[in-house]
Amino acid sequence: MLLPRLERLSERMRRMADGDLEGKVEIGGNDEVADMAAALEVFRRHALEVQRLNLVEKLAEELQSKNAELEKVLEDLQVAQDQIVMREKLAALGELTAGVAHEIKNPLNFVKNFSEASEELMEELVEVLDEIPEALSEEQRELVEDICQDLTDNMGRILQHGTRADRIVHDMLMMGRGSGERLPIEINNLLDEHARLAYHSARATDADFNLTIETDLDPDAGQIEVVPQDFGRVFLNMVGNACYATDEKRRAIEADDGVTYFPTLSLSTRRLDDRIEISIRDNGNGIPPEVVDKIFNPFFTTKPTDKGTGLGLALSNDIVREHGGTIRVVTEPGEFTEMIIELPLVPPAVTAEEIAR
Repeated sequence: MLLPRLERLSERMRRMADGDLEGKVEIGGNDEVADMAAALEVFRRHALEVQRLNLVEKLAEELQSKNAELEKVLEDLQVAQDQIVMREKLAALGELTAGVAHEIKNPLNFVKNFSEASEELMEELVEVLDEIPEALSEEQRELVEDICQDLTDNMGRILQHGTRADRIVHDMLMMGRGSGERLPIEINNLLDEHARLAYHSARATDADFNLTIETDLDPDAGQIEVVPQDFGRVFLNMVGNACYATDEKRRAIEADDGVTYFPTLSLSTRRLDDRIEISIRDNGNGIPPEVVDKIFNPFFTTKPTDKGTGLGLALSNDIVREHGGTIRVVTEPGEFTEMIIELPLVPPAVTAEEIAR
């Protein structure tokens, strides 16, 4: 009887070694073989418990991993939804802006036209007075000439600012067009016009704000196919940020005696082999290194909550990517920030789905 029992015990040990821990180890008797079988049964139970614990732990890890993936998907969906909502708001705002601009443009044209006509009438009036010198005394003539000169100067200022307002309305119409169509655009002109529009917008909200704009625009940059109103937003966002950064630095140091600071914005373009490089650089406070990697994240902003939404650079990055380009940031805290946009001369047809992948 001993040999068969040993064979049964050996067979059971082999099955356990192969991973079969389900069947109980049962060998009757009251001898050493039975004791070995009982010890093996204790080992089997412990091994089975460990196996079950490992399985539970593995399942828990898998569940945790799946939950993390699900949370990431939900976050991405939320970001995508927020971006869609914001784009719809921008589109609606663009339509409203276009409507307002159209309403403003007609009376603005009247202001320009009548100011030009008034200048001509003042010149005619002076000529008429010259032809009838006896009508007025010398003192009266000098007074009338001074008044005419003042009126002429005022009309000139009206014409100057009316022309500037007309240019702003034109830019508003371009922004509100919303066609999404790529057009061949002189990139130098687009950059310069929107940079100055952003500057005047900053001046309108703070009369003390001032900024020197330096340009180094490559005449060979030429035309590039972009969606004008979209890239107008990119330049407005970036130059607006530059205006804010330089103004914050000015406010911080203006109380210090002996400190001289000249807010400066530098715009440059370069035509490279197969692409255009656009640089927008300011000598403001720069960006802290710990947040540089976050500035293109939706809703991230270093501005106070009443100053920024955190969507400007995120949308700008999306627009540049949709044109097959990239944005690099070079910054030195306390010294400067430079946004460098690179665009292919012939942008690929990139869809939103391809960008998401």
